[in-house]
Amino acid sequence: MTTQHIDTLIIGAGQAGLSTGHHLQQLGEPFLIVDENERIGDQWRRHYDSLTLFTPAKADGLDGLPLPGDARAFPSKDEFAEYLDLYALTFDLPVRLRSRVQHVTARPGGGFLAELGQERISCDQLVVAAGRAELVAAHDLLTGLGARTEAREAETLLGNAAVPGGLSPREIEVLALVAAGAGNAEIARTLVLSPKTVARHLSNIFAKLDVGSRTAAAAFAHRHGLL
Repeated sequence: MTTQHIDTLIIGAGQAGLSTGHHLQQLGEPFLIVDENERIGDQWRRHYDSLTLFTPAKADGLDGLPLPGDARAFPSKDEFAEYLDLYALTFDLPVRLRSRVQHVTARPGGGFLAELGQERISCDQLVVAAGRAELVAAHDLLTGLGARTEAREAETLLGNAAVPGGLSPREIEVLALVAAGAGNAEIARTLVLSPKTVARHLSNIFAKLDVGSRTAAAAFAHRHGLL
C-alpha cells in the first residue's frame, strides 16, 4: 500500500470542495481534492430531471467564474453540473476522481490518514466538503476521533440545532425534495423508497412542523436552508 502526503485533503468535488480548493490555490497552499464519482458534477446529474437551482444564474457562480448563460435564468441540474466541471478545468484544480475515501484515522502526531483502497493519503488538514449524509458520517467520525472542534463545525453545518420539530435526516431529505417541487412518486424514485414510506414521512413532517400543506412545508425548508 502506497502513502502520499499532502498538506490539505478535500473530500468531495462539489461546489464546496471546488471553492475551497480555489481559495487554497490563491493562497499557494498545496491540496488535493478526491471524489468517488466518474465525473465532476455527477452528484447533480443524479438528481431528478426537473430539478433547477432556486436562484438565478447571477447568484449561483463560485468565486472567480460567473455561471455562463442568461444571468436571469434558473440553471438546470445538468447545466450546473457542467459548470462545476468547467470551474475545475478553468482553474486547473487537482481533482482525483473515482477515489472513494473508505476510512480516516487520526495520526498520533496530528493530522489524518485517509485510506482509499490500495492507497493512503496523509494530510495535515482534512476538509469534508460533501452533502448532508456525508456530513453526518463526518460528524460521527470526528467525534469518535476526539476532534471536538471539527465535530462542532460539522454539527453547525448540519444545522440540527436550527431545525425545530426534531426532523430526522431522512425527513429532511424528503422535505428538501418537496421544496424543490417533487411529487410523491418522484421522491420515492429519488430516495429509493416505497410510496407508502414517502407518505408516512410526509405525515410525520407535517405533524412535527405543525403545517397543513406542502407549500407551508416548502416555505419552512427555504427559511431554514434545508435545500
